[in-house]
Amino acid sequence: RSVLRAPASTTWMPVDVALFAGEVYVADAQGVAVFDSKGNVARIESGLEAGLEPARELEGVADVRVLGGIGVVQLDEPVDMEAATDAAVSSGVWLRPFRDLIYTMPPYVTGDEDLALITQAMTAAAAASVSASRKAGTGS
Repeated sequence: RSVLRAPASTTWMPVDVALFAGEVYVADAQGVAVFDSKGNVARIESGLEAGLEPARELEGVADVRVLGGIGVVQLDEPVDMEAATDAAVSSGVWLRPFRDLIYTMPPYVTGDEDLALITQAMTAAAAASVSASRKAGTGS
C-alpha cells in the first residue's frame, strides 16, 4: 500500500485507487545526483521512450518527447480532459494533462512495472482524447 502525505498536514493517506504520475518529485541538485548515481534517471528515460513509442503511431498525435524523467505526448488539438482522465484512471493512473499535452514526471524511484503502467495510461488517454474530439467534431 502506498501512502502520500497530505498537504499542510501530518496525516498519511493511503493511495489505493490510482498511481499518481504528475510532478511529485522536487529536490535540490544533491538529491537528484544521489538518485542519478543509481541510474534511475537513465532507466526512467529509457522506460518512457519505449513505453511511449506506440503513441507515435496514433492519429492526432503531433509529437512524443522524452528528456530525462519527463515524458510528453503532444496532440494536434487540445486534450479532451474528461475522456483523457477517464482513460487514465481506468488504467489505474492519475494524470493531469493541460492544453494539448499529456505528460508525466514520475518520481525517480518509480519501478519499471509502474512506469510501463504510466506510459500505457498516457497512450490510452491520448487515444481517448482524440477519439472524443473527433466524435464531438472539434478534432481534425
